[in-house]
Amino acid sequence: MKMMKTQQYSLFTRRRLVRFIALIVFILFLIIACSFFYVYSTAMKGKETTFKQSRQIALQETPIKQIEKMVRYNGENTYDVAIGTTDEESRGMAFVPTGDDVETTYVDIKDGMSKEEMSSDWKKQCQDCKLVSITPGIEDGHVIWEIVYENTENQYVFETYLFENGDLYEQVKLRNHKEEELS
Repeated sequence: MKMMKTQQYSLFTRRRLVRFIALIVFILFLIIACSFFYVYSTAMKGKETTFKQSRQIALQETPIKQIEKMVRYNGENTYDVAIGTTDEESRGMAFVPTGDDVETTYVDIKDGMSKEEMSSDWKKQCQDCKLVSITPGIEDGHVIWEIVYENTENQYVFETYLFENGDLYEQVKLRNHKEEELS
């Protein structure tokens, strides 16, 4: 009669199993992290590609000779906005569309409200709000400032103001669903 050997439980096999599971978790983490990095860098590369082309268009088609900053405005149309100075040391903004069928637009900042003036006026109206961003843009042929902020009721608010005089053009408030679930 032949006896079967049975392996007894040992700490050595348990440690090996824990190491194996830890290795699998680590490999999965690396795969997820690399995937996230790839998606993020691909998205940013697309933005930077249009910035480079938009920078050239702004320098060629508008009075801007030195670009200080590039920003993106996403509205009805998407624009790369080049903010810079002219030969006369005047500051201006060139709105370069990223799509077709829309022309490049240039405005001199002295012909409207500067970002600093717009920010100051907005802070007077909403002192306890948390500012997220102020971005120049174009909507329905109007040059605007888009101000994004969180108000005291934890609502995310998008307001657009006319560049020429600072009048409110449009306002959108998003409700915070987490707050509603708690009520």
